[in-house]
Amino acid sequence: MDMTQEELNKQLIDAVRDDNPETLKKMLSLGADPNTKTKEKYWEDNSVLSLACILNGTEAVKMLLDAGADHSILDPNGYSLIAAVFTGNADIVEMLLNAGSDPNVIDHNGWAALHCVTRRTETDILHALLRHKADVNLPDRINGNTPMHYAAEYGRTDIMCILLLHGADETLHNKARKTPFEILKSHYRTKYENNIDRFNEIIQRKKTLSKEDC
Repeated sequence: MDMTQEELNKQLIDAVRDDNPETLKKMLSLGADPNTKTKEKYWEDNSVLSLACILNGTEAVKMLLDAGADHSILDPNGYSLIAAVFTGNADIVEMLLNAGSDPNVIDHNGWAALHCVTRRTETDILHALLRHKADVNLPDRINGNTPMHYAAEYGRTDIMCILLLHGADETLHNKARKTPFEILKSHYRTKYENNIDRFNEIIQRKKTLSKEDC
């Protein structure tokens, strides 16, 4: 029995939610819309691609993109690429960026992906964003914090160093008139004394920095 478009789309969403690539492939081959949106509680009005990002569905994201899913469609909160950053899935982030996703999209909190990634332990997503020309000096919309400010808040001098290598300006002030280094000093004077000294050294050698320094 032939399925209606609505039935195809519903089963496509179910396949993403249930991590069922075989059904997902079948529904797409039968004509399910790769840009359909969910109507379910908690995920209402999310595109199926955004849902796959939120649920960490690497294979689902690939199949949907291959089927023509629009990577620029965001959920009501402005998530898609940023959702993948929060799940920590570098493969999904890379696929979205390679498909043309804007690395500087702002979410409902006023953050771009590069603001969010500064809190992560691993740096693979950070490097993926930088390869795709994410704006290292982009301020958030609430506090005027750049990625450098957020890295400073988390005591991540390693990330601050990487951002400097890619053109970050450590002299920029946020809305509270604080530079990243001022935040680093005020937050972590005791816990990250060595990090602060190291960052001082990094700044002094800014013009001759290399990857080995970070």
